[in-house]
Amino acid sequence: ARTCYSSKKLLWVDRDLANLPETAPDSEKAVFTSPEELAKSPRSCVIRSPKQFGLSCLGRFLALTHFRHSAARTALVMLDTTAVPHHREGIVQHIQARCQELRIETKSIAGFILDNWVSGKGTRRLLRELTAEYKNRPTIILAGEDEFAEIAAAVEMEDGISIDTTFYLWALSRTKIRNLAANYLQGMDSLDDDLVTKKVTDDIDALKIHRTPLNCLLLLKLAEQAFDDSPVNRTEMIGGVLYLLFFQYDKIPRYATRPDLKDCEFALGYFCETLIRSGRKTFTKTEFYRKIQEYCTKQILDLDIEVLFAFLVTENILVRKGIDFEFRFI
Repeated sequence: ARTCYSSKKLLWVDRDLANLPETAPDSEKAVFTSPEELAKSPRSCVIRSPKQFGLSCLGRFLALTHFRHSAARTALVMLDTTAVPHHREGIVQHIQARCQELRIETKSIAGFILDNWVSGKGTRRLLRELTAEYKNRPTIILAGEDEFAEIAAAVEMEDGISIDTTFYLWALSRTKIRNLAANYLQGMDSLDDDLVTKKVTDDIDALKIHRTPLNCLLLLKLAEQAFDDSPVNRTEMIGGVLYLLFFQYDKIPRYATRPDLKDCEFALGYFCETLIRSGRKTFTKTEFYRKIQEYCTKQILDLDIEVLFAFLVTENILVRKGIDFEFRFI
């Protein structure tokens, strides 16, 4: 799990890949495969999990681990399926551009990792064209589902696409939460690993949220500043983390002012409502500025939108999708 915020170092905690969903009635019979093993000997497969379980981070781990252990210095090329054209020529051009970014030749491609997979006519065509153009190269598909119930019932690949192996990414066990907490707390002698681990697991159970790296990091961030406080719901948990990040943010120019956090929360709520009503996830910087300014005009607020936008980007709350942006946690 990589930390999400600019103020913390990068961390990784090993994940569990199994042949059965965590919610399956016979999950105790699950057979596990380590991500490192899959990275060293990649094979075509689908990896499923609920959204926000860390599939993209897992994909980057697989790509990095493969490159580090490859004697021939081959690479697993990770592609965002939302940014790849669905026709042969566009796919080849996109992959060539990606290889230039990675500073490798196309002959060094060991396989592909397809991130943000959503099964549909377009993505299935993408997969067909990709496997036809780059024969005998394994393809690892990272498929996030909206609900746990959809994981076990997910429809298999269609249209003659042959991917027989499906793995399921499980939530963090207590042992892995402790490993994450121990790494996170290095250099913080005032906090005990066992006590913090117990607090994180207790808060997760009380809030009825999944044991994902993201949720653990949110609670670790809170415990770092206020160990004795426990959030009463997910909204309070996120609000507490935003409060800490906002007032630790130290990249505000001298000529600018720090906006009021509550004003920012309401302005972002207004902006998110417009995204939900329009059914969109991505937006341009100009659209963000225009909508936030629209809210400020209605409420007669003086909000430094430049500082707000810079904060959201710096803390990886907003991430780039090509020329657009989207909220990382949706």
